[in-house]
Formats: sequence, structure tokens, C-alpha cells
Amino acid sequence: QMPGVTMRDEPVTMEGMDEEEREAMQRVRQTTTNTVSFFLHDTEAKFYAIFRNDAPPFKMPRSYYSSLTGTDHPAIIMEDIRNASINDVIQGFRENQLYAIVDEIVKIQAYSFEKDEWRTVQMPRVLGDLRNYSIISSAGSGN
Repeated sequence: QMPGVTMRDEPVTMEGMDEEEREAMQRVRQTTTNTVSFFLHDTEAKFYAIFRNDAPPFKMPRSYYSSLTGTDHPAIIMEDIRNASINDVIQGFRENQLYAIVDEIVKIQAYSFEKDEWRTVQMPRVLGDLRNYSIISSAGSGN
């Protein structure tokens, strides 16, 4: 504990809540889960849409179609990458793999400085929703 700072780590449990409070908390959790899922889908769909007509200057699966949540068919249709390989990050990477990773990161970073298209991928209202969830969770824990 630092001077003037009290730190508490209390998990939010439903054991001390009555049935109505538990149901309300479940609704909040489900809403938050859905909100985060929608946010992730929409962000990915918008990002891939930027490169639909022009190949990006970095490695990325090609996107053929994407639509946002709230449309009749929210989906992302992309290049088949089943034959791609993945590495266990716990085991680590070989030196040449690390250089390849850094090279791609540099290309993404350079693109972000040279182009503005990526700025069209805006954060939706989800951040406010998550803040509300945090407040409700804190209220439920007795803070």
C-alpha cells in the first residue's frame, strides 16, 4: 500500500445478491458481451473494407466482403488462410521470424503515417457502454 492510496480487489459475486439483482447483473453482462462482440466485428469489417480494392503494403488476408452488425447479414468473407502456420508464442520465435514480424509492424506503422484511410475506423459508443458496466459492477461489489 502506498501512502494515501488504498487498493482493493474485490470480485463481483452474485452470491450476496437477491434474485432480481442477479438477473439485472446477468443482463448487464450479456449486453456487455454482445456490445464487445459487435464492436470487434464492426472494427474488423471496417478495417478490411479499407483494403478491399487495393492490397495493403503489409501481410494481411484479403477481404472480399464485409458488412456491419445491424445489417441483414453481418459477415466478413475473406481469403482462406487454413494453410497458414502459427507459432506457439510460449516457445518463442527464431531470429528470422522475429525480423519478419518487426518488418510487418514497421510497414503497418509507416502506412498509418502515410495514409489517413485507417482513421475512418472510429470507436463506436462501446467505450461508454463499458464504462457503465464498470460502474454497475463496482456498485454491486459494495464500493
